[in-house]
Amino acid sequence: MNNKSQNFNSKTSALPHQIEAISYIYKNNIIALFDEQGLGKTKIVIEALCWEMKQGNIEGVLVIAPMSLLYNWEQEVCKHSFLIPIVLQGTEREKRYKFLTGANFYITNYEAVIAETQRIKRFCKSRSVAIVLDESARIKDPKSKTAQAIFQLAQYSKKRIIISGTPVANKPYDLWAQYYFLDNGKLFGIDFKRFKAKYNYKNSDYEVNLTELKEIINANSIRRLKNNVLELPEKQYNNFLVKITGKQFELYDQLRKELIIEITNIHGEIIIDESSSILKKLLRLTQIASNPHLIDKSYDETPAKFTKLDQILNTIISKNEKAIIWTCFVENVITLKIRYKSYYPLVIYGDVPIKERFEYVQEFQNSEKNKIMILNPSAAREGITLTRANNAIYLDRNFNLVDYLQSQDRIHRISQIKECKIYKLIARQTVDEYIENLVDVKKDIAGFIQGDNKLIKDETFDFLTNKSELLSMLGG
Repeated sequence: MNNKSQNFNSKTSALPHQIEAISYIYKNNIIALFDEQGLGKTKIVIEALCWEMKQGNIEGVLVIAPMSLLYNWEQEVCKHSFLIPIVLQGTEREKRYKFLTGANFYITNYEAVIAETQRIKRFCKSRSVAIVLDESARIKDPKSKTAQAIFQLAQYSKKRIIISGTPVANKPYDLWAQYYFLDNGKLFGIDFKRFKAKYNYKNSDYEVNLTELKEIINANSIRRLKNNVLELPEKQYNNFLVKITGKQFELYDQLRKELIIEITNIHGEIIIDESSSILKKLLRLTQIASNPHLIDKSYDETPAKFTKLDQILNTIISKNEKAIIWTCFVENVITLKIRYKSYYPLVIYGDVPIKERFEYVQEFQNSEKNKIMILNPSAAREGITLTRANNAIYLDRNFNLVDYLQSQDRIHRISQIKECKIYKLIARQTVDEYIENLVDVKKDIAGFIQGDNKLIKDETFDFLTNKSELLSMLGG
């Protein structure tokens, strides 16, 4: 397609912080854009690459994103530019045809790259392209088939961009693969095992090494926080401690005692991230604390958290506000949809088709009828805007830092005008309290590396490796 026949101008105005990043992208060929979620990173990348195409520096863009964000990217390209996006979905014949079209932005998902590596490689060889990895922490495991396929593509791109508001997904060494895609090991070397050992909390120089890593990341990325560049309403955090009783307590107590015995019999420090048996039991404890019916179909009482949730929702709805409910368990999504049918809930979880998820988000944003949305973070934590709600309620949480940070900012982002309230339902003296502490520890470390906070709390490192912390939580 002839560049002269195309309009590369932007349809929308960029904010000052976006203009700064657009300029940076234009001047560099490898870019790590780590702005906090809610700052319009997609808009930044689209406008910067439109300018690159206008100048003739590149001929097209390949965007690799989570499956849930494919149509969000399509919509954003249409919203911010006059150029043509195409989503590489469909039959084999349809996908072959789509690669031959005169589009500007070709959008695919991480899983598809494995099967389509050779076709994408041929496409990249045929023209000068930029490759964009959205939510780049998806390739944090360099041994995965997805990461290996994407590494192959890197050499065929003129420009490479990684985008993430949470690049340190759960551990410092999550960064290695993301930067390896950018520079083939120039910054952090080609030996992942060495990098992992250096930035593992079992390393005696862990704190010193983290300080070094922070300096390197700050010098080789763009990271801005919302409270530094935008005037958004405040976030107010509310923890509600809930006491479990009756059969719910009995089920929890039985499993708790089993887990105490298992942990006590293990020699040395407990590294829960590496102990699948313990993690599975902790997950079951989380399920019981949330809704015992998840593991015991004979349970017929009302879970303590459901009663508290009723109260919170009644207050929110009485103020004519909307709410988002987050739960890690799909069965809870279905149960709550029925429980709160009078609020005309919309739901998103793994089995909901991508196009329907997109439609539900639009409906929630534009309709007065739908008062609540019930979401599973693994399906809806990224890339969607739900600013018609200013309340986010966590019925339960897992150990995943990204799930928590990404999900809460679906409501706290550009276009939000109301104070945002974050409610966490925490079952008193249960695994919920341990999860609260562990996620805070992960947030503390990630924030330090990303430059969000200057110091790490002294107790952080002890908590990560201290066996007694886990036993104390269990009452053992």
